Amino acid sequence: MAYPFGQFNDTGKQAISSAGIRMAFTTNPGNVKLGDNRYELTRQGISPNHSLKDFENKLFGAY
Repeated sequence: MAYPFGQFNDTGKQAISSAGIRMAFTTNPGNVKLGDNRYELTRQGISPNHSLKDFENKLFGAY
């Protein structure tokens, strides 16, 4: 699941867990690492203004 506008709280996380959803993404920037809270997963935003090198740097946490 992706939280609407990236907004979430403990009540929302409990509700989606109860519904059987096993993970959810925020709009917080970052790379997902083993052991991260599976209901607060970060992600990398990419826009048309990003170059392929920007994308590569984001994947390796160097952006």
